[in-house]
Amino acid sequence: MRSISTALVAMSLSALVALQAAAQPVYRIKALPNSEAIRPKSAAAINNEGTVVGFGTAPPYKATRCYRYDGTAPLMLDDNYQCSAVDINASGDVLAQDALGLNGSVIWHPDGSQDRIDGLEAHAMNDAGEVAGLRYWKGEYQPVLYREGRMIKLGSLGGQYGVAYGINNKTEITGFSHQADGSWRAFLWRKGVMKDLGTLGGSASVGMAINNHGLVVGAAKDAQEQYQGFSYDGTSMQLLPTRAGLSISPTAVNDDGVIVGRTAQGAAVVRDGQLFQLKAVSDGSASEWDSLIDAQGINDKGVIVGYGYLRGHRRAFIAKPIGR
Repeated sequence: MRSISTALVAMSLSALVALQAAAQPVYRIKALPNSEAIRPKSAAAINNEGTVVGFGTAPPYKATRCYRYDGTAPLMLDDNYQCSAVDINASGDVLAQDALGLNGSVIWHPDGSQDRIDGLEAHAMNDAGEVAGLRYWKGEYQPVLYREGRMIKLGSLGGQYGVAYGINNKTEITGFSHQADGSWRAFLWRKGVMKDLGTLGGSASVGMAINNHGLVVGAAKDAQEQYQGFSYDGTSMQLLPTRAGLSISPTAVNDDGVIVGRTAQGAAVVRDGQLFQLKAVSDGSASEWDSLIDAQGINDKGVIVGYGYLRGHRRAFIAKPIGR
């Protein structure tokens, strides 16, 4: 009986190890190529067609410029505009911030036309072309929605400062807003109402992204006043999975609920209920990279983009899941 029990335990342990191995994702990581016009330094977003946007440097490799990459050669969007592209939607519209500060933002359309938005620090855009961001308004920095040429204030949680960081296709928006006592809270704005999402037991929180199912991800302080990654599904704020004491600081989430961001050890992904360092779950292609610093965007196919250092040089990367 004892030998049978021992054998059963061994089989159970083997099955558990096999299940854990099966659950571990594998990614192939590549640097975005340089072109004669621009050298991509960071990738901020990727749409479901696989088009990547971000910022790079143009000859003489000092000026910051926006680019779009569709798998061929990176295309610089405007040689006369210092900017950082932050988002791209399903139509291929590209959203960018002015690289010099709150001088405004721009939306580039696939037909070559563009919309300049004065005074807006843009952070995210949905498929309808609605933009979430920040605007200086009568002595206050306030979260706003830009829609059809109009700037709409989202309100506040009682303070004078806030930022909108994420927006989905239902025009649900997340970010943070100061309270009257100066602390800040993650919010969910829906149909004109701003909701305080609370914290993980500490004094502050910030919402960074929201998917089309209304799942908000961000960072919040716990009872020890340490920032931890969280998700909010419409009912309560939940601590995201950790690993070896590390917590993710989320930047994006796709419609499958896969979350990307960074930990103290670099670019990371949360999927299948686990936290993984992206460099540790590559197919070996990450071995030539010095580091993968931050995962900044993910599409619904699970393809991740961000930036790191390759042989001493900052480069934008794309990480494609294998076997999914």
